[in-house]
Amino acid sequence: LYLTRGQSIWKKIAAFGGILLLLSSSYLLPVVKVRVDYAIKDISYYVNPDYQQQDSIRFSIGQRLELWKAGWKVFLDNPLTGVGVGGFQDVARANFERYQLNKAILGNKYLHNQYITALATRGAPGLILLLLVLCIPIYIAISCKSEQSEMRTITLSVILISLTYVISSFAEDHFEGKSATMFFSVLIALLLARISVEKSRQVPNSSQ
Repeated sequence: LYLTRGQSIWKKIAAFGGILLLLSSSYLLPVVKVRVDYAIKDISYYVNPDYQQQDSIRFSIGQRLELWKAGWKVFLDNPLTGVGVGGFQDVARANFERYQLNKAILGNKYLHNQYITALATRGAPGLILLLLVLCIPIYIAISCKSEQSEMRTITLSVILISLTYVISSFAEDHFEGKSATMFFSVLIALLLARISVEKSRQVPNSSQ
């Protein structure tokens, strides 16, 4: 899609459709088909009322869905401040009957969804801050106009790194650990610093 940025809107749509077709056709590969069918079976088990009443959840997607429900319930009880970093497990244990949670998830410290984690542990302000941290670098990169190939690489890197975390945060809570936090904050800061230097160079040129 990035390579089609100079093409007409119809060519961009055709490229997007081709990518979707390619991804869809991967279902024909046995290794992909097994995983997709497994996920469908997992979700069907989870929505079964009889399965919900069991004391264990055998499948990973079912566990994640139950954790997301638990995190949402915790947020509804503490919408402004959350329960604090690391407080989810204790609150879920204390209220699992009221929340109607499956006991199988009570040993989990992490929700495997960064957005719900932010809501549950830091409240609505925490989610707003998370979205700003993820989206402002994208805005800065898009607003940087440069003809230099090096700068185009830097801005594209900022966009792709940020989008990776925007998308993957729906299924993981990366920023609850040190490694992802350090990687994102240091790398994005360095790349944004390069963009800032480029913008400062453009100011005198534009005034001339």
